[in-house]
Amino acid sequence: MTLELWQWLGAGLFIVLSWTFANKARQGMNWIVNYFLHSIHHSSDDVNMLIGLPTLLLLLGLIWGYTLFIFGIPDYLFHQIRVLSEIFICIGLVWFAFSIVSEIARFFLDVSHQTETITDDIIVTLVSSILKIMILVTGAILVAEILSIPYQTVVAGLGIGGVAFAIAARDTVANFFGSAVILTDRPFGPGDVVHIDKYIGSIESVGLRSTRIRDESDSLIFIPNSIVSKDIIINRGRRDRTLVDESLPIDSKTAIEVIDNAAAAIRDFLSKDDIINGKFLVVGINEFEPGTIHLRLRFYINLVDRRLYLEQKHRLLKRVMEILEQYDILLSKPR
Repeated sequence: MTLELWQWLGAGLFIVLSWTFANKARQGMNWIVNYFLHSIHHSSDDVNMLIGLPTLLLLLGLIWGYTLFIFGIPDYLFHQIRVLSEIFICIGLVWFAFSIVSEIARFFLDVSHQTETITDDIIVTLVSSILKIMILVTGAILVAEILSIPYQTVVAGLGIGGVAFAIAARDTVANFFGSAVILTDRPFGPGDVVHIDKYIGSIESVGLRSTRIRDESDSLIFIPNSIVSKDIIINRGRRDRTLVDESLPIDSKTAIEVIDNAAAAIRDFLSKDDIINGKFLVVGINEFEPGTIHLRLRFYINLVDRRLYLEQKHRLLKRVMEILEQYDILLSKPR
């Protein structure tokens, strides 16, 4: 059966008009999303990718698959058009579902960043990743069904592809399992000052791939979770107090009785200060060098905030220097 001229012209005109209609609908959906959901902070291109293009595919699939038959197109040709339209519908639905999961995950990540636990960040990222994989796998199976490809073949292909991907992306897989270890052990939380590998900084966030810390120079450092999970982690944010351990070099010509009296005065001052944990207080001679006697000060300040700790350390050491001056004790010059 051959198509007559009016059928060719009518079908062609209908395709052009349906494309125009679907494109206008795409623009309308973009405008609605931008107008009513302006708080999502996406650009026009982002909205088009998330909403506009899947809308275009869905409408084209529905229009072509369920209305082109009015032009009397032969069954063999209409079957091909129907298959193409069903693929468009499937891709559009998968695209929509993928976009919805991405936006919901983005919302919950913004919420989780305001909490004091890293568990929420990892769980949201993990669940959204699993859902996205399920959506893509489901879409692949549906497309295979539309094309009459046995789903067993698709599943086997996905399995082989998954193994190949896992081998090629073993670092990514290691980071994934590293995030699972972090989720289980919970060695730190947002804001904790940690020492990981050779880096020291405060925890900003934890994702499936990496842990982000901010160092004292305000640089943002990304550490792969595979390193975090197997490295020794020193969490300075969970200590109850901060150590002060100083060694003051004193001129060796200073009389031992004077040093002993000054040490007693320093010890008495520090033990009476409310901010100091007197249980671990040590003031005394630590070691000798030619021309120098080292007076060691070792105590804990009951603070963990670094700024407050440095302020109090300055105040205490300033008073220690004043006591040394009262006993006419001079610090030795560096050799």
